[in-house]
Amino acid sequence: ITDRDLSEDLLELGNVCRTHVISYENENIYKEFISLKGRFDESDTTENFDVLDKIKNIIDSFNRYSLKDNEIHFISVFADYGAGKTTLLKRIYYEYCKKYVEEKSQLIPVYFELKLYHKFKDINLFISNSLQSQFLKNIPLSLFWKELERGKFILLLDGFDEMALQVNSEIRLKNFMELSSMFTSESISIITCR
Repeated sequence: ITDRDLSEDLLELGNVCRTHVISYENENIYKEFISLKGRFDESDTTENFDVLDKIKNIIDSFNRYSLKDNEIHFISVFADYGAGKTTLLKRIYYEYCKKYVEEKSQLIPVYFELKLYHKFKDINLFISNSLQSQFLKNIPLSLFWKELERGKFILLLDGFDEMALQVNSEIRLKNFMELSSMFTSESISIITCR
């Protein structure tokens, strides 16, 4: 039995991803999507790029090689309010659901709406609720953490700046440390923030 077969048996990922692909392709944003443009500054050069393409290239290279060959597995996207951070993550979720259905990727996209975090007592309750609403079934947290460590996920963490109702530097640090167990794993993590 392969990892994919096990995922299908336990999580029915193919059905979840297929349903999402069909739903997304029927939304206006599917046809009207315009990717963010980004800028990467290094000491001597400035590189302008399409953010979606750059992130997909990083994920796809991660998908082909082990983490030892590709050290980038945490990506942060900073942009102003209304710039399209959530739209970008939803597009990435769609793209990798589609790749999963087409068997072009074994990586499983998981979307976390961080603005809901403050409603839960701890990270595990938040994760459980997010998984339940996304996969429409209870997924054992032990399975999630195991697969996270094995590098099976693309974690889409949307809205770090919205994790708490009132924010200061101490709360931001506490929230970052709480999430760090997710993005210090072998899985790719993409987090958005203002």
